[in-house]
Amino acid sequence: MNVNLKIISHNQDIFSGMTHGVYLPTPQGRIGILDSHENLISELGLGVVKIIMDDGDHEIFINGGVVEVKNNEIIILAAHASKPDNIIKAEIEEAIELAKKKLAEQTLAPDELAKLESQLKFDLFVKDRV
Repeated sequence: MNVNLKIISHNQDIFSGMTHGVYLPTPQGRIGILDSHENLISELGLGVVKIIMDDGDHEIFINGGVVEVKNNEIIILAAHASKPDNIIKAEIEEAIELAKKKLAEQTLAPDELAKLESQLKFDLFVKDRV
């Protein structure tokens, strides 16, 4: 394994370790990053980060953020990120219902509305995969 990967979200380490490579969602489509990849900074979109390791592929759900690739190190700063095994479907469904109610009330400030819509989009994406 030749690529060091770090995934951080809300000051929390989601993943840190050596990998063979990763596949990332970007607004323009999925990209793959392997050993000796050129330096890169890119925006990330909603989707699955696929981590290639000796013991198999691992997945992490993300929604937004940035990735920097430099000297065989990949650093992902994700707006929202979660490992599939950390997700409790009942909690996601409850969060979705609460978000829909808040959106229906139409009493949120524009920045709160944008945050809520982003979180709702992530929750709906995750719910369909657990």
